[in-house]
Amino acid sequence: MKALRLQREGDTVVATAFDLVEHAKLLNQPDADREALIREALEKFLSRNSIKGDMVCISVPGQSGLFRTVKLPPVAENKIPDIVKFEAKQQIPFSLDEVVWDFQKIGAGMVIDGMAIDTEIGLFAMKRDIIFRELGYFKDVGVEVHQVQMNSMALCNFSVFDQLGMLPPKAGEEGDLPSGKCVAVLEIGSELTNLVISDGNKIILQRTINVAGNNFTKALTKDLKLTFAKAEHLKRNATKALPKEGPDLKAILTSLRPVFNDLQNEVQRSLTYFQNAHRNAEVTRIIGLGNAFQLPGLQRFLQEKLQIEIQIPKTFPKLGGTVVADAAFKDNILTFAVAYGLAIQGLKLAKIQTNLLPPEIRIERLIRAKKPWVALTAASLLLGISTCGFNSYMQAKPYMAEDVIKQVKDSKSVK
Repeated sequence: MKALRLQREGDTVVATAFDLVEHAKLLNQPDADREALIREALEKFLSRNSIKGDMVCISVPGQSGLFRTVKLPPVAENKIPDIVKFEAKQQIPFSLDEVVWDFQKIGAGMVIDGMAIDTEIGLFAMKRDIIFRELGYFKDVGVEVHQVQMNSMALCNFSVFDQLGMLPPKAGEEGDLPSGKCVAVLEIGSELTNLVISDGNKIILQRTINVAGNNFTKALTKDLKLTFAKAEHLKRNATKALPKEGPDLKAILTSLRPVFNDLQNEVQRSLTYFQNAHRNAEVTRIIGLGNAFQLPGLQRFLQEKLQIEIQIPKTFPKLGGTVVADAAFKDNILTFAVAYGLAIQGLKLAKIQTNLLPPEIRIERLIRAKKPWVALTAASLLLGISTCGFNSYMQAKPYMAEDVIKQVKDSKSVK
């Protein structure tokens, strides 16, 4: 589990804290209790970090979600939400009651006399049960989540902000014109690999590749006759000093080469699809993320086969703060891009600002936030009524004395 705390200073961001909590077991091991391991990691994180007053943004698996770009017909600008809801019913292969969905404009388009022309929107959706399952981990440890985003879109936000150096347009401003120069982010996770391509404007493509870190581990397990845990340790330390009694580097690379080929083929297939869909766009470089890129030979292999420069970040250009110089952060920098992208969104500096937090949770929190003001208003009203009653009593009190009442009765008896 990776966490990164950022604060905004103008249009720049500063990292003030980070944490990386290793699970007691790999989540994908056959005997691993996934829910218990996640809960244990969250409890450990909370035991050594204070998040009071912070906005908490979490990621959910991108492969479980849906992302579509939709070009809308000319429509009155105030009718865009109605048209988008109609499009959502067409594009999302589930009842809207079964999903949490959101949208935002992708690119500026034009507005002429109140009519929106050439409007393109991004539509984002995910099944409710998946989101509530992820939120449940945080609810169990008493953490209130404010934003939910797909990890692939968090990577897009990281790429646009940190690698392309672009900020979202301010209110009333139009975004930059598409340049056609795109950056791809290739993040190799443990179970899946994310490929995200964007020019920072209208072009966004995400693909999930079913070749990832576990495939490397399984290859070592099979070819070198190792347990899963030992193979994982060997994979993570292949660039360091290897034990004398273990396999040498040549044997490791021979075992991994078929997985290198599988990964390259899948990435090439996705790049070909992208080029066919965006003929005027060009992927100028690929940012390699995930600790798998520390494997010897992987960067060079993919670069030669794909004929595209692959960059492995040693720093994040747009991220300041003293904590980024910490050795633990530098050693694991390739794993913090998703957390970085989430925090950028929380600071409202991100390209994608959609939020898949269920609307009923947002409404419940709005009501809860207003309750103290309702109570204060009610108390003020009661105080006002009491004060009015007290004033009336004080004004009538002189006429309620016994001698005054007797004189009034005597005057009535006089004819």
